[in-house]
Amino acid sequence: MNLAVTTPPIHSQSELIRTAIQVFSTRRFEEVDIHELVEGVGADYGRDVFRFGGKECIYAAALWVACRQVGQLASFLPGPPGIRDREATVEAAMALREHIRMLLSLGLGRVPDAVPEAFRGQERANVLFVAREMASPRAGLESFLLEVVGPFTDHLAQCVRALRPDLDAEAVIRMGLSVHGQILFLNGNPAMVPLLWDQPYRDGELDSLTEHYFTFCLKGIAA
Repeated sequence: MNLAVTTPPIHSQSELIRTAIQVFSTRRFEEVDIHELVEGVGADYGRDVFRFGGKECIYAAALWVACRQVGQLASFLPGPPGIRDREATVEAAMALREHIRMLLSLGLGRVPDAVPEAFRGQERANVLFVAREMASPRAGLESFLLEVVGPFTDHLAQCVRALRPDLDAEAVIRMGLSVHGQILFLNGNPAMVPLLWDQPYRDGELDSLTEHYFTFCLKGIAA
């Protein structure tokens, strides 16, 4: 097989992925025509884009890239302290609050406040795309979402270890699953969806939701 013919140029692939993320961040898969994606990389590459693998493969590639980039947002969270630090409990609680706030923000389809301004523009489409996928994952693509979940799971585990150094590794994992499960329930609860996706969204709502879940989760961790 002549790969020079069947594979799009690298720069056109990158443009195609960026275009796909922008388009799928606001519209469902079924609503998008592949010609819209082709236009995003220029008419000269149209034939190669079709050989890329079709709309399904473009969607999957775009989702993988968006998931990886959203997962990297966990790096902007405050790092939990070591369990022997004098202020470990206070610092871990602060990190947990910011962790919850960021996950709620992502579930709302908004770029978290902790993300520096320089990154916010390029992240908005990624966040919207991933949030919509999480609400209704397409068959066969569920594993891509682990690119988002993994970094946040690691951060949460560090918070829990600092708050509860007495727990073994299995208990820390269970505690983390409980915390994330509560937030995912909020994001997936049909009764809450209108609140989460109505525009404009008020910052005060995020503040109150964050404090509610932080208090709830902190009590559960301390129990």
